[in-house]
Amino acid sequence: MEVEHTETPHEPERNPTWFTPEEAKKTLAKGREVKYAREMQAVVDRAMTHLGSLRKESFATNTPQP
Repeated sequence: MEVEHTETPHEPERNPTWFTPEEAKKTLAKGREVKYAREMQAVVDRAMTHLGSLRKESFATNTPQP
């Protein structure tokens, strides 16, 4: 996953933090029961799978055909 662009946040004093998928899983798991931590980790996994599919589709539609 890559950040393609950034913009100034609409909320004052907001400082977004970007995580790798593994860092996101660890951060989302902190302070949660194991059951809920695993659910949050599964969400990250599904998002990465979905983004990978979108990226492949985008590549396929932007590749010149002979």
